[in-house]
Amino acid sequence: MFRLESPPRLFVDFSNTQLASDVTNWTVRNGVINEVLVLQYQDELALVTRVVIALDDESVEYEVTSDNTDLTVHLYGERTNELVADIANIEAQNEAILREYESALGELQAYQAALDSRSAETDEAREAVQALELQMSEMDLTIQRLNAAAAESESMIESQQQTLDRFEANALVTSEQAEQERAR
Repeated sequence: MFRLESPPRLFVDFSNTQLASDVTNWTVRNGVINEVLVLQYQDELALVTRVVIALDDESVEYEVTSDNTDLTVHLYGERTNELVADIANIEAQNEAILREYESALGELQAYQAALDSRSAETDEAREAVQALELQMSEMDLTIQRLNAAAAESESMIESQQQTLDRFEANALVTSEQAEQERAR
């Protein structure tokens, strides 16, 4: 691995390697890395795959670690520290937003539960009103029947009174006739 300063670039060479056909270049532009280029060439001994990391900042420092077949390039510098701080701030903001969201969601769920409860109460009240309306309708029918029965009773009483009046008139006539017969 080596570095060139103008423009700032890191070069990582892998000897005796064949570049896969689906490997592409990446444009990064994150303030630390501009782009990553992958190419292949033949030196005097073997086929070499080269990874070029084009840096945005000359002050970037690097550290390379390897673990069996994995190679990791760690980049450090003022801009990386700023990015790490920005990421930490963004993560803190995201956490605050998530807490606000969860709180608002809890309030919304409580409101929905209250609304559901009120809806159930409204349904119960509506059913009670319908039951009362049915009772009132039944009472109206009963009142109509009672009024019809009262009218019929009045008619019967009037008819009986007329019959009684006729009996009294007949009895009076019969009584007068009996007195006239006795007087004769």
